Amino acid sequence: HFFEMGGHSLMAVQLVSRLRQVLDVEVPLRDLFAQPTLAGLASVVSQARQASLSRIERTARNQALPLSWAQQRLWFLDQLDHAAGAAYHMPAALRLKGQLDCAALQATLDRIVARHEVLRTTFVQSAGAAEQRIAPADCGFCLVTHDLSHFPGHEQAFAVSRIGADEASQAFDLAQGPLIRGQLLRLGEQEHI
Repeated sequence: HFFEMGGHSLMAVQLVSRLRQVLDVEVPLRDLFAQPTLAGLASVVSQARQASLSRIERTARNQALPLSWAQQRLWFLDQLDHAAGAAYHMPAALRLKGQLDCAALQATLDRIVARHEVLRTTFVQSAGAAEQRIAPADCGFCLVTHDLSHFPGHEQAFAVSRIGADEASQAFDLAQGPLIRGQLLRLGEQEHI
C-alpha cells in the first residue's frame, strides 16, 4: 500500500511522472489515490492510455528569444514606471549561525546562477519588441559583503535594518541585470545575515 509505506502526495506526483517517463503511460493522479496497492496500480497501469505529452525541446539560443507572458507583464510595467517593478521584489533574510565558508557560499550561489538561465536573463528592446538576453553561465551571483561586526548591538541592528530596507527598495535594471542579487552581512565570527 503506497500510503501505508510512507507515500505522500508529492511522492505520488513523482510516481505518476516516473510512470510516464519509463512506461510511456498516462496514469491520472486520482487513480493512484483510488488504487494505492501494488496490484491495484498494476491494473491501472495495464489499462492506461499511452502518454500524449511530447517532449519540450530546447529553443536554439542563436536566435531572438521572445519574453514569456510573465516577463512581458514585468517589462511593460517597467516601461510605464521603473519603480513599479518593486512590486515584484521578493526580499528575504536568513540568519546564519556558526562558521561560514564565504568562498563556498559564493561558489554555491554562482553554481545556482549558472544552472538556471532565468537568473541570468535580462530584457532588451530589439526591432520594436522586447526579447530575452541570457548572460553566460559564468557570470556569477552578485553578493555584496558588509562587515558590521565592529558596531555595538543597537547600531548593528540599525545598520542591518537600514541595509535590508535599502536593498528591498532598490530597483532592478531589467536591461542590464542582474535580476537577482544578495548581501552578506557579517555580524560576528559566528553570525551572518
